[in-house]
Amino acid sequence: MVGGRRYPAGRPLAVGGRRARAHPAAERSTGLACRAAERSGTIVAVMRRLLWSLPTAAALLLLSAPAALAMNNGRGFYGATDDKVVTTAGFILIVFFPTFVLLASLLQKHLEKRKDARVAAAHSHADGDRFRGGW
Repeated sequence: MVGGRRYPAGRPLAVGGRRARAHPAAERSTGLACRAAERSGTIVAVMRRLLWSLPTAAALLLLSAPAALAMNNGRGFYGATDDKVVTTAGFILIVFFPTFVLLASLLQKHLEKRKDARVAAAHSHADGDRFRGGW
């Protein structure tokens, strides 16, 4: 306790009871859990809340799953699934993923060409000023 105010453990105190400031980048990089621990006092309190909330969320999801799957007599949104439906879905996936990879590669190639042209233009403008000459 310094000057009537409580500081979390591990924080250096400067002369006069003020808290020493860290580098601004270091202050920005502190995580959410660290800031929550400073507010609550210790990391133990944060971990205790986390250990309580994770099983609660998992139990809620597990208990609500049967109700979500029970609609339409368990057949889902599409209806009855037979061999033809499964085969068609498989063919759609076989066509989709290579097409997606091809389109993403073409897009990346186009963007790389634009970047290279922009970098080349910046280099040519920077070099042109040195050799321009004149009075």
